[in-house]
This record gives sequence, structure tokens and C-alpha cells, in this order.
Amino acid sequence: MTDAPAPVPSPASEPAAGASPATASGSAATTSAPAAGAPALAAPAANDNGAMPLRTLALLAIPAIIIGVVSALILFSLEWISGQFENYLWHSLPGAIGVDPNNGWWIFSLLTLSGVAVGLVVWLVPGHGARDSATTELI
Repeated sequence: MTDAPAPVPSPASEPAAGASPATASGSAATTSAPAAGAPALAAPAANDNGAMPLRTLALLAIPAIIIGVVSALILFSLEWISGQFENYLWHSLPGAIGVDPNNGWWIFSLLTLSGVAVGLVVWLVPGHGARDSATTELI
């Protein structure tokens, strides 16, 4: 007779330390309780028609409202800053350097410098102005 080595059980088939054999075999409960100190994350219960309860939706709407208000305030701030910058470039600066704001050369120079500034930003800033929306599907 040859002595064959006993098969070694895999770790998945061994019961966990302190677990009852019924739980380890899966005949009792298939889910385990969360470890002590770990938060229990439960999905919100759905109504009979599959919709979330109104209270859950209202609680989820609060961050969306806050984000919307902050975004609107940022937009209004940027609009005010751009209005101040426009007023300075087209009215205050020409008067300060003694140039007529309606002079063709002033308009041409200001628009040319604006185009150069935009080109430098697109060229030097990471991301290069993002992808062209017309060629997004081609890439």
C-alpha cells in the first residue's frame, strides 16, 4: 500500500475562524454582519413602483442646489470681472495713453493682441484648449 498525501483544503472551503460549520457551508445565512466599527451601507428602499422615496430625493437634492448656487455666483463674478476689464481696455486705457478709442489702429491692435493672448494660452497651457469637437469622433 502506498501512502498518498491527504488533500489540502483550499482557503475558500475552510470555515473562517470562529464561524460555525453551518455558516461556512452556506446552509444557514449567506450574508455576514459588518465588522465592528464598520459603517453599514444600505441602499435606500424603493417604493413598489421602483421609485426612490421623496425624502431620499429631497436629501440628494441639497448638494445639487448648493453646487448650482455656487456655480451661479462664480458665473456672475466672472461676468462682472470681464465687464470691468472691457471697460478698462476700451475706455480707460485709450484715454490714459492719449489715443482715440474709435481709431482703427487702436481697435486693430487691441484685437490682434487679444488673438495673440488666446493663441499663447492654447499653445502653452496643458490640454491645449481641449479636443476639437468636430474631430472627437474621428480620434
